[in-house]
Amino acid sequence: MPLPGSPRLTDRQRATLEAIGRGWDIAETAERLGVARSTVESHLKELRVKLGATSLSTLIVQGYRHGFIEIPR
Repeated sequence: MPLPGSPRLTDRQRATLEAIGRGWDIAETAERLGVARSTVESHLKELRVKLGATSLSTLIVQGYRHGFIEIPR
């Protein structure tokens, strides 16, 4: 669950962020979400802007910090 003050994400952006947080690569994320690879890349670009991330690793860290990604147990 996102923390108060976190940016608003679309359902697809959130699903993409969660998938990348699980360790799926772009191709696997696209296949599992049933979208084109370019769509995943577009979502990642938008997510980097919204979360102020400069790389995929910082995007995942920001996803955890904002509560969009949960650490699996």
